[in-house]
Order: sequence, then structure tokens, then C-alpha cells
Amino acid sequence: MEPEEKPTAPENLAAAAMSGSFFSRISRKKLIASITGGLAVIAIVVLVGLSYHSQASKPTGCSNDSCKTNTAVVSPVASASPTATPTLVTRKLDGVLVPEGEESIRPLGVMIENHPDARPQSGLSSANWVYEAIAEGGITRFLALFANPDTLSTRVGPIRSVRTYYLDYAREYNAFLSHVGGNIDALDSIQANGGITNLDQFAIGEPTYKRDFSRSVALEHTMYSTTTDLWKYIVDNKYDKAATFDPLVFADDAAQATRPASEKIAINFSSPAFAVRWDYDPTTNTYARTMAGTAHKDAVGDKQITAKNIVLQTVDRKATVTRINEDGWIYTLTGSGKVVVIENGVATVGTWERTGNGRTRYYKADGTEMTLTRGTTWVEVVHADTSTSY
Repeated sequence: MEPEEKPTAPENLAAAAMSGSFFSRISRKKLIASITGGLAVIAIVVLVGLSYHSQASKPTGCSNDSCKTNTAVVSPVASASPTATPTLVTRKLDGVLVPEGEESIRPLGVMIENHPDARPQSGLSSANWVYEAIAEGGITRFLALFANPDTLSTRVGPIRSVRTYYLDYAREYNAFLSHVGGNIDALDSIQANGGITNLDQFAIGEPTYKRDFSRSVALEHTMYSTTTDLWKYIVDNKYDKAATFDPLVFADDAAQATRPASEKIAINFSSPAFAVRWDYDPTTNTYARTMAGTAHKDAVGDKQITAKNIVLQTVDRKATVTRINEDGWIYTLTGSGKVVVIENGVATVGTWERTGNGRTRYYKADGTEMTLTRGTTWVEVVHADTSTSY
């Protein structure tokens, strides 16, 4: 049985080390010197390593102690490439300067009613070109044209039926036309003469068209849609969206110093409920609309309706009865007649001219074509018996 190994006491370690064969051949003095030298070499290696690590962690370009070891390395950020300025061109409908590619989209036309129970209407303040004419019984109705319905999102309505003369205006633009039926002569004309893309609510229904029963009005004043829903229907049915009509002559706003302090335009279509006034604001170079003695506002945003140009187009009209005994009107919208174009606070009297389904154009007394200010235009369709002042 081997004797139990006893642990070496600390005080005997040096003696034990001296007892080995190697250590027995060197003196204690040499041993201590060797250990001291080894420790010195280790210390030098450690210091060199720390120095290298310190230099490696400094940001590039630091000299002496100008950079702290712990400073984060920040890479230079490349400057963003400047965004190219889009080329602006004249939009065909209203002369507004828009990015190239947005100028020739077929406008969306919407028949919006103007019975007192239909007010305030939705979408009129967003329209780019509006026609106002008497539908029947002294009640006017609007054909509102929207220039870029692919980018616009607004509620429109109440939407009502169409008449033949609104079709004549819509055909100037080969417009998409949203309506809720119409007089039989208008429906006959849509089928026989084309010239528009028919978006009749009776043929399309929901979800493109929806009734709003939240208003305490008769059923005929409750039909609405949105430009988004109507445009979706157009896209889903793959209708041609390119406009082919020619633009009128447009120009920028007149210099403010040349604008008059005020101007008023009054149109009495039939009764006080359909009395229109436009008040000129030289600061914005716009006309604000009043209807029946109060500001005519849009239900969307509670915004008063404004326009850059007011056109008083005088046309001949006569009463008619349709083949199913509906009373109505025939408006003569081809040929020529008197026109007053009011923009920049100035009224210019001249002549309107139109051939076939071409666009109605406006001419001065000397035969040169009139210039309209870029922006929204309202065409007030009047006749010889309509009371107007400006």
C-alpha cells in the first residue's frame, strides 16, 4: 500500500522547486533573474497589444490625441440626388399647369341638382368646369366636369337626371357622364348619337351609386357617388381615358396692381331661390358664389364655391314636349351668339362659336380669341329674357 500523498505547504514550495533536476543545476539568484525577465517580456507584449488596439479603434484621419478611442466611426452620408422638376404643361380642360401626362385625361361629368332641398351640394367646389342652366320650372341644374378624376377623391351629388343640352356640352369633351336617368329625348340621344361614355345610375347601381338617407329630404335628392367610385368603374370597364378635344387659350393671373378693387355679377335665372351673385376678390383673383342671398358652400369642407372665370353665354331656347309628353327645353348650342367673359376683374363682350360637337370658343369683337385665366370656369347659360348685370 502506497503512502498517502500529502499537500505541500506554501512555505515549502520554493524548496520543492529547488529540489528538481533542472533547478538543482542553477543558483537561486539566477532563477530569480530568469523569472523577473520573463515577467518583463510578458508586460511588454501586453502593452504593445493595447497600444495597437487603441490605434485601430480611432476613426480614420485622427492625428495625435485629437480623437477619442470611444468615438463612434461615422461614415460620410452621400448627398441625395436632386429630384428632377417635372415638366409642366397646360391641362386641356381648364388651362391649369400640371405634370406632363395629366393634361389629356377625359373629364368626368356629373349631373348635380340645384333644388333648394339639394343644397348644400357635394363636390361643386372641386369641379374644374361647370355649366349651369335651367332644367325645368325655373330650377337650374349643373353639369360639373372634373379634370383629373384619377387623382381626385370627393363626394358628388345629389346626382339627378340629364337633359339634351347638357349632353351637347358633355360631347365637347367626349366626357364620362354620371347621371340618374333623364328625359326620354336625352336617353334617346345617348343611344343614337354617342359622344359620351354613359354612366347611368339605373344601369350601374351599387356600390358605385348609393343613397344617403341621413338627410331629411325626398328620395330624389338622396343619390350620391364619389369620384373614386366612378373612376374605379371606368377603370374596371377598360374605357379609353385619353382626351381628344382641343384646349382654349389660357394665361396666368393678371398682375395684382392691374386688378380692380371689386366687381359683382348678378344673374336672376327665375326667382329669388335661383338668384346668383359672384363677388370678385382682387387678392385671390377669384369670384365667390352666392345663391339665394347666402354664400353657396360645398357640403365637402363647408367651403364657399369660387371660380377664376365667369362666362355668360346667351343662347336661344324654345319649349318642347318629348315623345312621352314631358315638358322641356331645346337650347341652340351650335352656331354663334353673344358671350361675356369675366376674368381678372374685367368683363369682355364678344361672340361664342361652336361647330358640331367641337368645343365652344369665345372671340372678341375684332375676331381674336379671348384668353381665360388658368383655373375653374363657370359657364352661366342664359337666354334673352334672363336678367343679368356685371
